[in-house]
Amino acid sequence: MKVLSIVLAFALFGPMAIAGDLSFLRQGEQMEEWAIAQVLDHDNPSSSPRFEQKIYLYQGFAKALSSPVILQICGEEGCDGVPTAAAIAAATQAEAFLLVVEHRFYESSQPFADLSTENLRFLSTAAAVNDLIRVIEAVKTELRLTGKWLSVGCSYAGNLSAYLRAFRPDLVNGAIAASAPVQAELLVPHFDTYLASVLGPECVAAIRPHIQALEAFIQTASEEDFEKFRLSIGLQITKSREGVLDALHFTPALVRDGLVGDFCRSQSANDIQPYLAWWKWSLANKSLDRFSIESIMDPSFVTVDLSFGVRQWWWQMCTEYGYLQVAASTNGVAPQRLNEEFYANFCREAFGLEQLPDTNRFNEFYLSRVKQSDRILFVASEDDPYSKLTITPENNTNPGLRTLLIPGDSHCSAMQDFGSEGEALGPQGRAILEAVAEWTR
Repeated sequence: MKVLSIVLAFALFGPMAIAGDLSFLRQGEQMEEWAIAQVLDHDNPSSSPRFEQKIYLYQGFAKALSSPVILQICGEEGCDGVPTAAAIAAATQAEAFLLVVEHRFYESSQPFADLSTENLRFLSTAAAVNDLIRVIEAVKTELRLTGKWLSVGCSYAGNLSAYLRAFRPDLVNGAIAASAPVQAELLVPHFDTYLASVLGPECVAAIRPHIQALEAFIQTASEEDFEKFRLSIGLQITKSREGVLDALHFTPALVRDGLVGDFCRSQSANDIQPYLAWWKWSLANKSLDRFSIESIMDPSFVTVDLSFGVRQWWWQMCTEYGYLQVAASTNGVAPQRLNEEFYANFCREAFGLEQLPDTNRFNEFYLSRVKQSDRILFVASEDDPYSKLTITPENNTNPGLRTLLIPGDSHCSAMQDFGSEGEALGPQGRAILEAVAEWTR
């Protein structure tokens, strides 16, 4: 499996020479924008093309070239070079340089003009970890920074933070991995169960008949009736029955944006119109049509929105992580057609992949290495459905790893709702900064 050999080679043989790869781009109000001439193919670095990977350096917290460096890793959602509140608090306390690094294929760090499958083969966890290794070596060499490094990331970027520490403890002295689903999992029905628990039993009872009726209609209606219905709810890009079924699952957007109360108060099992009204509103206001599975199949999708790499992330789910949000068997709210077969067909049509990822093999390489590591702090949030896939106080068996559970918090919110000294998270915030202080000394 090609993806595994890349990180293993770096773990054994170390980084390549990178002198002269770093270039200054511009001076901002508080940060400097730099770029590294990044290797596209880490399997063949000497002959590989290069692309411009953006990094953002904040020097205002540091006192000397020997000051520590906080490395904030950006993932699939991007960060526009802006550090999280937690990263700023860590840099402030440690009097550290703060370096924010974009991820290849996301935001402005684009190796290609389009996202064809041929190009996306250079997008992988291994490539991302190797990119970070080269960034660290370039910054250390060319900017002459000699302090200890600590990586910080949330969600998938939290995975990368943990992997970086696990494979290259010589480069990164510690890592913070928040809301990090380091366990790849092909199917995640518990996400659907979680949505149902947030909506509550009365709301679920009110909307489930409508979901079932609409799912049946979408799959069995005549072409003429289906087309009239598709246009009536405002779908322009999405034209297939499978795509409309996917768009029917709009409740995650309502949960994410705190609209559950308004939505549920309007629902009735005896009247489908309020449900249809919210579906239309979601399509119009939450970009569900623009980010549909059909738009993801278009390689030119990169030109639509560089702030959230939807096609890129689907590639990583289809090739490495899974995380496929299938319908729960009985107690969820997703259409039942959202099953393994549905996603297998999608990955085949979107990327030409004949099989879904082998997440067990992925975990044997990455997760097992993480579990044997040390100086990684996993920060999980109580109300995050992905907390089942991270390392928590409940499942951690390695005393070298640290874990925290934030009561009531959702996915990644702890990194933003942190406060200048961690006060927003109470004792958990102080524990994060204590780890930062210990690992950057």
